[in-house]
Amino acid sequence: MRYDVIEKIGEGNRGEVYKIKLQNGEYAALKWAKSYEIDKEWEILSFLYGNYAPKPLFRGKRYLVMELIEGKPLKELIGKALNRVCRATYSSKSYNNKFGVPLSLFNLNKNDDFGVFEVGMDKKGEIDTLTKIIRPDVGVITNISYAHIKNFKNFQRNQPLYMQRLNVNFEVSLSMKKAIAIIVFGLLR
Repeated sequence: MRYDVIEKIGEGNRGEVYKIKLQNGEYAALKWAKSYEIDKEWEILSFLYGNYAPKPLFRGKRYLVMELIEGKPLKELIGKALNRVCRATYSSKSYNNKFGVPLSLFNLNKNDDFGVFEVGMDKKGEIDTLTKIIRPDVGVITNISYAHIKNFKNFQRNQPLYMQRLNVNFEVSLSMKKAIAIIVFGLLR
Protein backbone atom coordinates (compact mmCIF):
# COMPACT_ATOMS: atom_id res chain seq x y z
CA MET A 1 0.00 0.00 0.00
CA ARG A 2 1.38 3.40 -1.00
CA TYR A 3 0.52 6.59 0.84
CA ASP A 4 1.84 10.03 1.76
CA VAL A 5 1.99 11.17 5.38
CA ILE A 6 0.12 14.46 5.79
CA GLU A 7 0.54 15.09 9.53
CA LYS A 8 0.83 13.47 12.92
CA ILE A 9 -2.58 13.56 14.61
CA GLY A 10 -1.98 11.65 17.84
CA GLU A 11 0.47 9.86 20.08
CA GLY A 12 0.28 7.65 23.12
CA ASN A 13 2.56 5.40 25.10
CA ARG A 14 2.02 2.55 22.65
CA GLY A 15 2.11 4.26 19.26
CA GLU A 16 1.55 7.19 16.96
CA VAL A 17 -1.31 8.04 14.60
CA TYR A 18 -0.88 9.88 11.29
CA LYS A 19 -3.26 11.34 8.74
CA ILE A 20 -2.26 9.91 5.37
CA LYS A 21 -3.32 10.34 1.75
CA LEU A 22 -3.83 7.10 -0.17
CA GLN A 23 -3.02 6.57 -3.87
CA ASN A 24 -6.71 6.98 -4.76
CA GLY A 25 -6.75 10.48 -3.20
CA GLU A 26 -8.74 9.50 -0.11
CA TYR A 27 -7.54 10.24 3.41
CA ALA A 28 -7.05 7.59 6.07
CA ALA A 29 -5.43 7.15 9.49
CA LEU A 30 -2.26 5.11 10.00
CA LYS A 31 -1.47 3.79 13.48
CA TRP A 32 2.17 2.87 14.03
CA ALA A 33 2.85 0.62 17.04
CA LYS A 34 6.07 1.46 18.86
CA SER A 35 6.82 -1.91 20.39
CA TYR A 36 4.18 -4.53 19.68
CA GLU A 37 2.55 -6.31 16.81
CA ILE A 38 -0.71 -4.83 15.65
CA ASP A 39 -2.65 -8.09 15.12
CA LYS A 40 -4.88 -7.84 18.21
CA GLU A 41 -5.87 -4.23 17.46
CA TRP A 42 -6.68 -5.26 13.89
CA GLU A 43 -8.86 -8.06 15.26
CA ILE A 44 -10.68 -5.64 17.57
CA LEU A 45 -11.22 -3.08 14.77
CA SER A 46 -12.53 -5.79 12.47
CA PHE A 47 -14.89 -7.05 15.20
CA LEU A 48 -16.24 -3.59 16.02
CA TYR A 49 -16.39 -2.17 12.47
CA GLY A 50 -19.90 -1.16 11.49
CA ASN A 51 -21.01 -0.40 15.03
CA TYR A 52 -18.31 1.30 17.02
CA ALA A 53 -15.05 1.65 15.13
CA PRO A 54 -13.51 2.95 11.91
CA LYS A 55 -13.24 0.62 8.94
CA PRO A 56 -9.94 -1.32 8.92
CA LEU A 57 -8.26 -1.00 5.50
CA PHE A 58 -4.80 -2.60 5.63
CA ARG A 59 -2.35 -3.99 8.16
CA GLY A 60 1.37 -4.54 8.29
CA LYS A 61 3.44 -6.11 11.05
CA ARG A 62 3.59 -2.97 13.23
CA TYR A 63 1.04 -0.65 11.64
CA LEU A 64 -2.50 -0.56 10.43
CA VAL A 65 -4.43 1.74 8.13
CA MET A 66 -8.04 2.56 8.95
CA GLU A 67 -10.82 4.90 7.97
CA LEU A 68 -10.12 8.48 9.10
CA ILE A 69 -12.80 9.92 11.35
CA GLU A 70 -12.04 13.58 11.72
CA GLY A 71 -13.31 15.51 14.68
CA LYS A 72 -12.40 16.84 18.05
CA PRO A 73 -11.20 14.76 20.99
CA LEU A 74 -13.93 14.10 23.55
CA LYS A 75 -12.10 16.05 26.28
CA GLU A 76 -12.08 19.11 24.01
CA LEU A 77 -15.79 18.77 23.22
CA ILE A 78 -16.59 18.45 26.93
CA GLY A 79 -14.28 21.35 27.85
CA LYS A 80 -15.79 23.67 25.24
CA ALA A 81 -19.34 22.71 26.23
CA LEU A 82 -18.59 23.42 29.89
CA ASN A 83 -17.02 26.78 29.00
CA ARG A 84 -20.40 27.90 27.62
CA VAL A 85 -21.94 27.77 31.10
CA CYS A 86 -18.97 27.96 33.52
CA ARG A 87 -15.18 28.06 33.69
CA ALA A 88 -13.31 24.92 32.66
CA THR A 89 -9.76 24.03 31.66
CA TYR A 90 -8.76 21.15 29.41
CA SER A 91 -5.50 20.25 27.74
CA SER A 92 -5.23 20.37 23.96
CA LYS A 93 -2.41 17.82 24.15
CA SER A 94 -2.54 14.16 25.09
CA TYR A 95 -1.13 14.57 28.61
CA ASN A 96 -2.49 11.26 29.84
CA ASN A 97 0.29 9.56 31.82
CA LYS A 98 2.15 9.94 35.13
CA PHE A 99 4.06 12.94 33.76
CA GLY A 100 1.29 14.63 31.80
CA VAL A 101 -1.56 14.45 34.30
CA PRO A 102 0.31 16.54 36.91
CA LEU A 103 1.15 19.06 34.15
CA SER A 104 -2.55 19.29 33.33
CA LEU A 105 -3.33 19.89 37.02
CA PHE A 106 -0.78 22.72 37.13
CA ASN A 107 -2.60 24.35 34.20
CA LEU A 108 -5.86 24.64 36.14
CA ASN A 109 -6.86 28.18 36.97
CA LYS A 110 -7.85 29.18 40.50
CA ASN A 111 -11.32 30.28 39.34
CA ASP A 112 -12.09 27.16 37.28
CA ASP A 113 -15.27 25.27 38.07
CA PHE A 114 -14.09 22.15 36.22
CA GLY A 115 -10.98 20.49 34.88
CA VAL A 116 -11.22 17.97 32.04
CA PHE A 117 -8.42 15.40 32.02
CA GLU A 118 -7.33 12.58 29.76
CA VAL A 119 -5.99 9.52 31.56
CA GLY A 120 -4.34 6.62 29.75
CA MET A 121 -3.02 3.23 30.74
CA ASP A 122 -1.27 0.18 29.41
CA LYS A 123 -0.84 -1.78 32.61
CA LYS A 124 -2.86 -2.51 35.72
CA GLY A 125 -2.77 0.15 38.40
CA GLU A 126 -2.09 3.18 36.20
CA ILE A 127 -5.68 4.44 36.18
CA ASP A 128 -5.89 3.95 39.95
CA THR A 129 -2.71 5.97 40.52
CA LEU A 130 -3.75 8.81 38.21
CA THR A 131 -7.32 9.03 39.53
CA LYS A 132 -5.92 9.33 43.07
CA ILE A 133 -4.05 12.42 41.84
CA ILE A 134 -7.03 13.91 39.98
CA ARG A 135 -9.87 12.71 42.28
CA PRO A 136 -12.54 12.90 39.54
CA ASP A 137 -16.27 13.25 40.07
CA VAL A 138 -17.04 11.72 36.67
CA GLY A 139 -15.03 9.34 34.51
CA VAL A 140 -15.73 8.72 30.82
CA ILE A 141 -14.19 5.55 29.40
CA THR A 142 -13.93 6.05 25.64
CA ASN A 143 -11.50 3.47 24.31
CA ILE A 144 -10.26 0.13 25.51
CA SER A 145 -8.05 -1.68 23.02
CA TYR A 146 -5.70 -4.63 23.34
CA ALA A 147 -2.85 -2.28 24.31
CA HIS A 148 -4.94 -1.12 27.28
CA ILE A 149 -6.19 -4.48 28.55
CA LYS A 150 -3.52 -7.08 27.87
CA ASN A 151 -1.92 -6.65 31.31
CA PHE A 152 -5.13 -7.06 33.33
CA LYS A 153 -5.31 -10.24 35.39
CA ASN A 154 -8.80 -11.03 34.08
CA PHE A 155 -7.88 -10.60 30.41
CA GLN A 156 -8.22 -13.86 28.51
CA ARG A 157 -7.40 -13.98 24.82
CA ASN A 158 -10.13 -16.55 24.08
CA GLN A 159 -12.82 -14.66 26.01
CA PRO A 160 -15.37 -12.78 23.85
CA LEU A 161 -14.31 -9.16 23.25
CA TYR A 162 -17.39 -7.63 24.88
CA MET A 163 -16.66 -9.60 28.10
CA GLN A 164 -13.02 -8.44 28.11
CA ARG A 165 -14.19 -4.84 27.81
CA LEU A 166 -16.85 -5.19 30.52
CA ASN A 167 -14.35 -6.75 32.94
CA VAL A 168 -11.84 -3.93 32.34
CA ASN A 169 -14.57 -1.28 32.60
CA PHE A 170 -15.53 -2.73 35.97
CA GLU A 171 -11.93 -2.67 37.26
CA VAL A 172 -11.38 0.88 35.99
CA SER A 173 -14.69 2.02 37.52
CA LEU A 174 -13.67 0.58 40.89
CA SER A 175 -10.47 2.64 40.83
CA MET A 176 -12.55 5.83 40.79
CA LYS A 177 -14.17 5.02 44.16
CA LYS A 178 -17.20 7.35 44.39
CA ALA A 179 -17.00 8.67 40.84
CA ILE A 180 -19.61 7.96 38.19
CA ALA A 181 -18.14 5.97 35.31
CA ILE A 182 -19.74 6.65 31.95
CA ILE A 183 -18.75 3.99 29.44
CA VAL A 184 -18.75 5.04 25.79
CA PHE A 185 -18.20 2.07 23.47
CA GLY A 186 -18.58 3.98 20.23
CA LEU A 187 -16.74 6.81 18.57
CA LEU A 188 -18.13 10.29 17.95
CA ARG A 189 -18.73 10.79 14.25
